[in-house]
Amino acid sequence: MLGNVCRATTLNSGRIRPLFSAICSPSAKMLNAATMKRFMTVEHGKKFIDKNVKLNRPVSPHLSIYKMELPPLLSGSHRTTGFIFTVMSVSVATMSFLPWNWATILETMRYYVPYPPIVFAKFGCVAGVSYHFFNGIRHLVWDLGYGFKMPTLYKTGYLVIALALLNGLRVTVNGTQCSKAPGSFQ
Repeated sequence: MLGNVCRATTLNSGRIRPLFSAICSPSAKMLNAATMKRFMTVEHGKKFIDKNVKLNRPVSPHLSIYKMELPPLLSGSHRTTGFIFTVMSVSVATMSFLPWNWATILETMRYYVPYPPIVFAKFGCVAGVSYHFFNGIRHLVWDLGYGFKMPTLYKTGYLVIALALLNGLRVTVNGTQCSKAPGSFQ
């Protein structure tokens, strides 16, 4: 069958021939179904993996072989925070159709959830929103054509992280002091 495909492509115009050039190469013609089955056995795969494990080689490429640099981490976390806050916005909008009001929901959470997780959740939300905000400003500066040199990328990246953490800490501490007042729902 492989020979028929190769003959058919040589009879056609030169536009189709490159598509089948790998199939019609002399080395590909030498491989038949029996040869391919020999390479595709489970035993062959086990031998290969066992040999690499004994030699202390990585069995397959994994993200752990790469050094994670700051710019890709910040890019991924910017997308992640954007996705998380989109889901949260849709959830809050959906919750507005429920028969309860926010004061009831927050008072119920305060009753059932211990205090430290609430403070940690406040910090996470505020730091995440702050990070997404400050990194968005960083992206707008990039749209103007500034800040593409690697030292500048690292400086602005660390600045965004620091500003997000400081703003999260500031709002959490101020919000924690306010929420200790009786009758407040913050």
